[in-house]
Amino acid sequence: MTSRGEEIRHGLRAASKAVRFQRDALAVFNDSNRAVLISFWALPLFVGLHVMTSVFAGEILTAASTIEGVTEVAKERPAGEMTPVIAVLSLIVRWLFPLVIAYEMARGMAVTRAWPRYVVAANWCAVLQVLPITIGAVVMQIVGAPPAALQVLLFVTMIWVIVVDWFVAKWALGITGKQATVLLIMMLASDAVLTQITAAILT
Repeated sequence: MTSRGEEIRHGLRAASKAVRFQRDALAVFNDSNRAVLISFWALPLFVGLHVMTSVFAGEILTAASTIEGVTEVAKERPAGEMTPVIAVLSLIVRWLFPLVIAYEMARGMAVTRAWPRYVVAANWCAVLQVLPITIGAVVMQIVGAPPAALQVLLFVTMIWVIVVDWFVAKWALGITGKQATVLLIMMLASDAVLTQITAAILT
């Protein structure tokens, strides 16, 4: 049995290939129950990258992020809106909810056996998906780049994240491109709704 550290390194190595759209990488992800549980170590890494982005961008961390991995850095929040701690809790909820949607979709398409591999792939890919924004925020803070530059990076990264999510859903679950598109649309819609719900409840 591999150690936890080896499993984490294995997941990140496979994710580094998946985010570059290498189809053979998805077969490398383990789909055991242990691998699924260990893949949730990606969550604190992901949240940590959000916090780092917030610090280097000189902004307060918010939960207003795009799909599973891109931080939308906002200006300091007015009184009554989400505090950083509550924003992180909201981010965690919104991390988990798409996995539930993917399970329900997988059950409806009779591919639940592939769902554990999808969870492992999606979790580890999410860590690498947020890296461009984190690195960009650090570099732009150092060089004093204008806020518009970060917004451009955010937009480009958002498109890349969407395509990666579609790629992972299609190949990890073994579904068609049309089915992957439907799943992605459902995740986007639920993310928008959940953002409003958590904002209303937690602020």
